[in-house]
Amino acid sequence: MNVPYIVRSFIMNMRELEGLEEGIKSLKCEMEKERFIIKWKWTEGCDIVYIFKSKALDDIGIEAITKQNTKIFTREEYAEFNGYTESIREINQYKVMIFKGEQINGELTLVKQQDGENEVIVCTGKPNIFYKIIEHKSLFSKSKKINMRIMCDAPLKKEVLCYVKKHGNYPTSKDDGIRFDFIGDFNPGINEMPGIEISRDEFVKIFIKDINRYGSAYNLREL
Repeated sequence: MNVPYIVRSFIMNMRELEGLEEGIKSLKCEMEKERFIIKWKWTEGCDIVYIFKSKALDDIGIEAITKQNTKIFTREEYAEFNGYTESIREINQYKVMIFKGEQINGELTLVKQQDGENEVIVCTGKPNIFYKIIEHKSLFSKSKKINMRIMCDAPLKKEVLCYVKKHGNYPTSKDDGIRFDFIGDFNPGINEMPGIEISRDEFVKIFIKDINRYGSAYNLREL
């Protein structure tokens, strides 16, 4: 179950992590049947932290942190639950960031730490992406119509995939032909793409656009 957290009514205050000041570090994530547990090394004198969670592929940084999208978690709760725990509700990848909290002039303040030591990627599963390309040919036509059907387990940003057109044979990679971007994001389930018309001797396949960034995050398969 989710750990309770303190609801705040005051404005978020922040300050930078200074000089040799020690921040949160040694984050790790442990997976259980229906939940994940995050553990970390507390700094001396720190009894409270802010927890910020975002989708791992969204490139959301510290500038997006507000009092509405963070949780406060205490050292006492950490000891009670042996870490910070959340239920797994969907297949996805998240980035969790932990920040020290401290009282300054009576106000609880978030200590901005941007060295990466206070971050961990939580993978609750690797979403599948299946696609099917359907060709419609007329006997004497010099062109053919292509329909692409994309099926995914989780919401998918349009930047994850691309399709490639090649003359004479099917492309073997995203760089083996003319690459095109998709115009919209994909919803869980079946996504039917608008039909396109290509030459009769051209062929199309779908690829992950950025292998370094997305290659380990999804399973892409052709049906």
